[in-house]
Amino acid sequence: ICNTFDKPEREKAILNRMIQQRVDGIILTPTKMGTENTKLLRKVGMKMVVVDRPLPGVKDFFWVATNNYGCGFVGAHYLFSKGHKRVAYIGWNSGIEDLEARKRAFFDAADTYGISQDSLIVAEGGFSAEEGCRLTSYVLEKHPEVTAIFYGFNIQALGGVTCLSQRGISIPEELSVMIIGSPEWIMAGKNDFTHVDMNDLELGRKAANLLLSQIQAEGDVPFQHIIQDCSLIEGSSVRDIR
Repeated sequence: ICNTFDKPEREKAILNRMIQQRVDGIILTPTKMGTENTKLLRKVGMKMVVVDRPLPGVKDFFWVATNNYGCGFVGAHYLFSKGHKRVAYIGWNSGIEDLEARKRAFFDAADTYGISQDSLIVAEGGFSAEEGCRLTSYVLEKHPEVTAIFYGFNIQALGGVTCLSQRGISIPEELSVMIIGSPEWIMAGKNDFTHVDMNDLELGRKAANLLLSQIQAEGDVPFQHIIQDCSLIEGSSVRDIR
């Protein structure tokens, strides 16, 4: 098990090491340079399943992902349905088009409610809890009129929620919170956050089955793209202000 920390150069080094060690197969969540860094793997016919993010420009590969656009739309739609019109989306400036779909869905959902994009705030930064805290502080200071924050990534949400707690902001009485992702802390202890469940366990199971089917097959296995749906888990972190 290796962690690229989303660094392309680290990803390249890890993949080259896996080739040298002649592993039977790889399950990979690629960085934004995933297409380039997997070129040798694909050339030598290494068994591989890509999870969550695609390989832009590559047609033939095994891919398992959750519908990122759907995740963004489901979460945003719920917030707007509860009367929130001044909403901040906090996200990751990943440069990965498939992940950018979450933000695009946020704006599309607003359109279905006739909410002007001028009343929406977007704050983006790095992929860390620290950045989540920084971006949350920015939103609170620059846009105090916001009634809800929509965290597009649960890593950032962890820092953001910590920031809100440190500032003594009561959820959802003073500010509503929506999160994409379902790490354990979201519903642990007193936490009860409304969130979009990406069904990570099933994602991993499908990826493993795809990889094992390739390894165990006597001949070639047809390439597959599996995109699974997400679901809204209603907690107590969003206040109805209609």
